[in-house]
Amino acid sequence: MSPGILLRASVLLVVISWSFLDYCFIRSSFGVVQPGIGSLFVILMLTLLLMIPMIAVTALWAMPDIWACRLAADRMKRGECGHCGHTMKGTRGDICLECGGHRTPVAFSINSLILPCVIVLMGSWLIGAVGGEIMVRIDESHFMHIHGGSPTQVEVQREWPLWGSLQWDPMTSTARSTLD
Repeated sequence: MSPGILLRASVLLVVISWSFLDYCFIRSSFGVVQPGIGSLFVILMLTLLLMIPMIAVTALWAMPDIWACRLAADRMKRGECGHCGHTMKGTRGDICLECGGHRTPVAFSINSLILPCVIVLMGSWLIGAVGGEIMVRIDESHFMHIHGGSPTQVEVQREWPLWGSLQWDPMTSTARSTLD
């Protein structure tokens, strides 16, 4: 497996994990069990705000492309094809006889790297948030199934990666989430 693929897979793993953990922390500390759309929107925006440090990690996504442009520039300085490295000495025109590519590859542009990084960051944010919401909903549904309707007050610690505890209040027949 190429180093570029390993780097990009690592970036995805780190950024999705960060989003998942952020979402789980914010959602479990929000104090509401099974919140409505408005509360979920606030939780998503807070999670997005906590994704700011991941911009630096997401920038690593562009490293394989930057490295390829640098390698192509070095090859062209030596009189080789920027794509495959075949010698271009004695070749007429800009077409490489080995790979059929143009002698000069597409120039490196920072703007062409920004959109893929933004897509990776936003996609990872959504995947992590959806995964976190699924985890929280399963935890809350399990709690409600077992302890809902109990005549006594029940408090259960949340499972990792969630924080705090879930409490059943028999007076109001509702559950709530707390940090302790």
